[in-house]
This record gives sequence, C-alpha cells and structure tokens, in this order.
Amino acid sequence: MPPGVSVGLVPFVKNHYREMLREHARLKQQLLVQFQQNKKKKGSSSSSKTKRRSAKPSPPGQQFSAQAIERVRGRGDGQASTYLTEEESRALRYGTRYAPASAVRKALSRWTDLIWAGGEAEEAGARQHAVRAPTSQTPVFKSPYAGTDYTTMTQADSELLRYLLIKAVGRFCQFWSRSLMKSCEVEGSGIMRDAIMGRDEGQALITVSNHASSIDDPFVTSVLVPDEALEGEGAFRWPSAQEAGPGSIDDAVNSNKVRWVMCATDRCFKSKLASSFFKAVQALPVERGSGLNQPSMRVASKLLSRGGWVHVFPEGTRSTTRELLKMKVGVGQLVVNVLRDLRSEHQRGENQRSRTPMIVPYYHEGMGDLLGKGMKFPKVGTSLRVVVGDPIEIEDLVRSFESGRLTEREVRIGVLRRVETALHQLKRKSEDADYLVTYNDPNLYSQAGAGAGAYRERDDVASGMEAVRGMWGRLRPLAVLAALEREGDRGAKALTGL
Repeated sequence: MPPGVSVGLVPFVKNHYREMLREHARLKQQLLVQFQQNKKKKGSSSSSKTKRRSAKPSPPGQQFSAQAIERVRGRGDGQASTYLTEEESRALRYGTRYAPASAVRKALSRWTDLIWAGGEAEEAGARQHAVRAPTSQTPVFKSPYAGTDYTTMTQADSELLRYLLIKAVGRFCQFWSRSLMKSCEVEGSGIMRDAIMGRDEGQALITVSNHASSIDDPFVTSVLVPDEALEGEGAFRWPSAQEAGPGSIDDAVNSNKVRWVMCATDRCFKSKLASSFFKAVQALPVERGSGLNQPSMRVASKLLSRGGWVHVFPEGTRSTTRELLKMKVGVGQLVVNVLRDLRSEHQRGENQRSRTPMIVPYYHEGMGDLLGKGMKFPKVGTSLRVVVGDPIEIEDLVRSFESGRLTEREVRIGVLRRVETALHQLKRKSEDADYLVTYNDPNLYSQAGAGAGAYRERDDVASGMEAVRGMWGRLRPLAVLAALEREGDRGAKALTGL
C-alpha cells in the first residue's frame, strides 16, 4: 500500500474507534438501568407477599411445622413445657427421629393452636431466640427410659434375665474369638485376672481402653474376664428380703467382678426395649454434652466408692483412623468423686492404699476390622491383639489431694495425663514387642506442666531426634561423594580412616 493511502486511513480508524467506545458505554449504562429496575420490582413483589402472609395467617399445622420444631429445639425446655405435656414437648424437641410422626403432628397442631390463640408475644420471643441460637448445636438427647438416679439406672426388669444375658453375651463373644477369628492374642491377662479377682475388698476398679468399634465392650471385656468371675461364688447373688429395697447395693448386679460400662443415650437408650436390654447388661446412660455432673457420673461414682468396676472409654467416641483421639477428663472426674465420697464418709483408715481406685489400662488392635464405624455386620476371619498394662500409679495424687496440696481440677488433669500416657505407650507396645513402657515412672510427670500430656511432649522430642538421625543418614553419603570429588585421592584416604 502506498504511503499516502496509509496516512489517509488514520483519521478514519480513529473515528471508528471512538464510535465503538461510545456504543459500548451506552450499552453498559442501559444494562445497569435495566438491572436496577428489575431489582426494585423484585423487592416490591417480595414485600407485598410478606404483607399478604402477615395479613392472612396460615391455618394451624400447615405453615408452622418446621419453624415450631426448630424453635422448641433451640430453646430446649422453654415455654413449650409450660403449655404442653411431657410427651408433646419431647415430640416437638426431637421430631420424627425419636417420636412417631403422628405424635409430632398432634403436638405440632396443639402448639400452633396455642400460638394463634393469643401467644403472639411468646411466638415473637421464641423466633428471636431461634435466630440467635447457633444452628450447629445439636440438642442433648434425654431418653425417658434411661433413668434419673441410682435405682432407676441400675435396676433391671429381672435379675434372672440379667444373669442369662450377661452370661450369653460373654460366651458368644468368647466363641467368636476362638472359632471365627484368625487369631486372638492377649498379653497381660494375669494383670486383669488379679485386678478382677484379687483386689482388696471395697477397692474401686476403673478400666480404660481405646475405642474403635461399637462392640469393644462386651467383646474385648469377654476375652479378658476370667471364667470364674461369672461362675464363682458371689458372681451373681440375689438379695435377701432384708437387703432388697430402693438403693440396695448388695444385689445381683454389684458382685464387683462384673463390669459396668458407660454408653451414650442416643445409641443405646432410644427405645424401651433397647433400654431394658442395656440396663440388663449393666450399661450406664451417658448424655453427650451434659458435662461431668450428669446423673450417670454420680451413679458410676457411687458404684466405684463401694468397690465396683466401671469401664470407661476416655476418647468418648470411636476412632476411624487407628489413632488415639483427644481424651476427656471423665475418668479423672470419677477418681475425684470416689476420693471425695471416701473422705466424706471417713472410710480412709490404716488400709489407705486399698481404698485408692485401681486404674488398669489396656489397648486393643483389630476391633475396627471386626466391626468398625459404618459397618453393619461383623467380619469373619479378622485378628485381635490386646495388651494389658500394669495398674496406673496414682497414690501420689491421692496423698496430695488428701493433704490439700492439689485441687480437684489438678487431680483430674493429673489422672487424665497418666491415662493418656499409658494408652499411647501400650499402643506402641502393641506395634513393637520390645518397646519398654514407662508410664509409672514418677520422673515422667515431674517436669510436665498442667497442659498437654507428658507422653506427647516426650514423644515429640524423641520423634524429632529420630528425624535428625534419619536426615544425617541420608546426607552422609552425599557428603562423602562431595569430599571425594573435591579432595580426590587425598580425601578418599582421609575418609577411609573414619
């Protein structure tokens, strides 16, 4: 193209570009105005709909179904308990998950009728409270069949049924472990036998273990309990006429050779039939989220203070990763409650050590393969290995608590630290038979603070040293090669002398 023609096209291109920019700006402004108009139309339509809804109330039982249930859930035992019966409040609080659909509809209809009959103020306050309440919190499941005191939690429908159920469940678990498993190894069974059969009279026994399956108890417990615990004299004894009565401790359930176990109410006490079964096999109902002062903790403490045996899962829930979860202070609270009861009843005399609660830890591996979290049926052909450790020494904590040098909180943390250390070390021993457990070494806890467990602190240091050694092992050949290249034969002769 000639130079004159190219120079003449420049003004044309500039004008065309300006027109394109003006058109783009015009279209952009037009779209913005259209968007704002549509937004105003939607806002006016939604406001008119809400006005129509507020002007014409919906009939009871249709519009308030989900709102009423969520409102009562958020408030817990709120104003609904003053207007409704206990069954209706329970149906509203838990919905169709824990109550029949007919009961929920009936309670919901009654609740909405009360609202439209003149409870507008209560409705407004409940709605405001429901908005403030966090939606992530789940209500505490309070089973009406779990019981509220010692008598209702420990009393079974029939002592004969209790004897037959415990014995049948134990024998079935023993049969499965011997016939349907690839292998079942128990290390330290003599420690558990001595703890169950040979501990001093009146001494409390607390066993702690990891939690990997919904049948950790009774399966592992049945493997560890000796046969004479159920067959010997005094294993089950029916109360006499003088001993029977409310709150009687000398009955068939408390032979001190058959364990009690803590079980969540939302898993084991949903129905009357399930509650009857788990009460018969000596399970205590635990309400998740109700804290350390709930009734089941007081009942367990009473059993322990009179020489009973209670099994606790310190993790509080099942682990799906084969790793120990963060442990809770419930076991420490049980020890504090026992010491407090013994001190108040003046039962600590010359035989003070026999009154100190015995804590026996054990770690099991393989229950997650048998019936792990999410599995519906147990698997045949799995392996089980149980490592029982020596009783955890807490005599120094007991003496310090009795003398007033330690508070209840410090005792709880101290017991939790030792239980956590013991279970971590028993886990390592199950993986390495040559590993030496040292959780009863008093020097292990002397330098530990009141925070995290002493075992984890020392284990982190040990793992750090092992990492440094491994790094040096990987870098040493590279250093040798570099020295050979740099120094030649002279470096090689120097390295051969190392």
